[in-house]
Amino acid sequence: MAIGGPSPRILSVEGATSSTGANIGRISEILVISGHRDPVDRVRFHPTEANCLCTSGLDSTVRLWDIRSGTERATGTIGVHSGKSATYLDFCGTGSSSHLAITERDGSVHVFDSRKLSSSSGSTRGGRTSSSKSMAISTFRIPGADVDACIFSPSGKHLVAATTKKGEMVSDLKIWSWKEGSEVFDASIAKNSLYTVPAHTGPIFSMAFSPDGNKLATGSSDSIVGVWDVATMCCTVSITRRLKFIRSVAFSNDSKWLANANEEDGIDISNAQTGNQVGCLQLRENPSMGQFGGADEIAFHPSSGHVLACAKIPVGHLPSASSQTAAVVIKCRISD
Repeated sequence: MAIGGPSPRILSVEGATSSTGANIGRISEILVISGHRDPVDRVRFHPTEANCLCTSGLDSTVRLWDIRSGTERATGTIGVHSGKSATYLDFCGTGSSSHLAITERDGSVHVFDSRKLSSSSGSTRGGRTSSSKSMAISTFRIPGADVDACIFSPSGKHLVAATTKKGEMVSDLKIWSWKEGSEVFDASIAKNSLYTVPAHTGPIFSMAFSPDGNKLATGSSDSIVGVWDVATMCCTVSITRRLKFIRSVAFSNDSKWLANANEEDGIDISNAQTGNQVGCLQLRENPSMGQFGGADEIAFHPSSGHVLACAKIPVGHLPSASSQTAAVVIKCRISD
C-alpha cells in the first residue's frame, strides 16, 4: 500500500462512521494516476461529470484526467507560473459547465475552458513548464492582497475569493461577476467598490459551496470552520472543536454533511445544518500507529458517498517518516 508521490494511488476503503469514529474494512485499489513528476497537493472532481478529475502537483502543472474504466487518461494540462503548484482549484458547478478557476501563488485567478486544453503543456524551459497552448479566458488580480482560495458561486456567474491584506491576518470574502470581464473588475478595484464580506481572524485556506447552493463553508488558520447562509452572507454556524488550522472543507453531494480536515487525526464530519459532529473518519488502517491521520485536502465524490483525501501528512499504512502525498478514496455511511 505504498501510495503517493507523483503517482498517487486511489484506494477504496469500505467502512462506516459513527459517533465514536470510523471502522475501516476491506481496502482495494481503484486507480493509479501517473503523469505528475512531483507530489500532488490539490484534487477536484468535476461537480457534474464524475469521471473528470483535476489535480495540481509540485511539478508546476495542473492536469485533467478521464478516470473511466479504471484507467487514467490525461485530457488537459496547464502550466503554473508562480510557485511550484496552484494555490487552489475549482470547477464551475452549473450544468455541464467546463470552466475551471486556478488560483496561483502570486494572487492571480485564471479562468480556463477545460474543453479547450491541450493534453500537452508545451515546452519545458529550465525545469518550468510552458502553458502556451492553454490560454486563460480571463485573469483577475487583487492588488495589495494575498488570495488563498477562489471558487465559483452556485450560479456560476460570480467568483468568491478569500483574501487577506498584505501584512495583516484578518480575512475577507471578495465577490464579483467574472463574466463581465477583467476591465469591469479592475474598475471596481480602483473605485474600492468590490463586494466585500469580513470573514475570519486568520487567512481562509479552503472554501466550498453546498451542492444545493444554500451554504458556504470556510476553513481558516484560526482553526474555525464557518458555515454561511448564501442568501444573506451571514455566518450562521461556527465549528470550533479543531485545534489546528483548517486545511480543507467539503460538503456531501446531498448537502447534509460537512467534512473538514487538518493536521489533527481523522476527518471531522458534521451535520451541515447544526455543526454538530456525527463522526471522525480515520484515514489510518491501524489506529494504533500514532497521530498521522490528518489530510491536506478532501472532496466528496459528486454522485456518491466517497470522500477523496489528498494527504501530505503521513497516514498509518505509510512509514511515519514518509513525506509522500497519499490520495485515498473512502466509502462511508453517515447517520446522526
